[in-house]
Amino acid sequence: MNKKIAKLIKKTGISLNKEEIHSFNATYDKLVNLKSTINSKVEEDNFNELVNEFLKMFSKLDDKSKKEKTLFPNNIPEEHFGIPSIFVDNYNNALNIIDDQEEIIAKRYGRSKQILIDTKEKFGFKIGKEIQEVDSPEKIFEIIRDKIKSGAILQHYCALWNYALKQESFYFRDVHIDRVLETFLKKPKNGYFRSTTRENFTKSIRILEDMYLRVPIKEKKGEVTYINIPLVDFRLSPENKTGNIILKLVGSIFGGRDVGKYRGRIFPEGIFKLDSRTEGRRIKLAFILATRFDQLNQKPIKWTRKKLIEQAGLIDTNNHDKHDASKKLIRTLERLKETNCISDFFSKKISTNDNEEIVIYSPIQKKLQ
Repeated sequence: MNKKIAKLIKKTGISLNKEEIHSFNATYDKLVNLKSTINSKVEEDNFNELVNEFLKMFSKLDDKSKKEKTLFPNNIPEEHFGIPSIFVDNYNNALNIIDDQEEIIAKRYGRSKQILIDTKEKFGFKIGKEIQEVDSPEKIFEIIRDKIKSGAILQHYCALWNYALKQESFYFRDVHIDRVLETFLKKPKNGYFRSTTRENFTKSIRILEDMYLRVPIKEKKGEVTYINIPLVDFRLSPENKTGNIILKLVGSIFGGRDVGKYRGRIFPEGIFKLDSRTEGRRIKLAFILATRFDQLNQKPIKWTRKKLIEQAGLIDTNNHDKHDASKKLIRTLERLKETNCISDFFSKKISTNDNEEIVIYSPIQKKLQ
């Protein structure tokens, strides 16, 4: 331990043993706890200085010590990234049933500081400031539903997993926000992303920090013990003066190292070629299809027109004009093919028959042939 860190540890009163000091995960948790005890500007300055010194120390660690050899137990192909199956499968469940959960969410609100939003009681929300400011159960449901179904938030979460795979670690020790943005957005000619781009990404991260998954950790005498794992945890990340933009990411996604014990569901980087401002529903469909492809070991998906219309978010269009819905569905599938989220689909001419079977092919299976 260098002298400056030792001095700051003594000044701030933080308790860290020799092993914890050299563990990013342990140090992070202790620093988060210390942050909650700050009561003065002097304490805040000392705390910020201590965080900066630790980040300098961790940035100098040997690559072997700060990178996991294998992020997932299965291979992730090139031009793809992985997300742990335990999250993906439960998220898909929440995504599919959220429109019908208004009653259950209204009943659970007010009982605690958190709301479980699905029938399996696995996916939840912390009661953040936005929800606290409304007193209507209907409004609360709308806020949660819109966040769960947001293509932009989903794409941003995918971007964090994609970056984790590239840096070979689930921990973000001191990652400039632009380093993540440039992995899925075209970098501006001047080399800097606009404040609005950074702010929107920051908003997604703050929303993701309010989402969690109940994960079983052990069984005793037939009973299962659960812990709540936040989708992301970047509470130590430095922000700009107004607090609306994260400057550097400090923390982890989905609990850090232990998440690697789960199979990584495979997703195409083509999902980043879809524009979250206008193609949110296509992002969700690409995510749902990739999940199902992985569950089927990349075998073709065979869905009826009715199910595909539902998954593509075209129910309202279909209720109004089935011909128009079929045209939009074809354009969506062609767009997913163009971005390599799927390799192909049949039939090319989708009718208005809800029972018509449509076959969709994985881009990975195409490579294997």
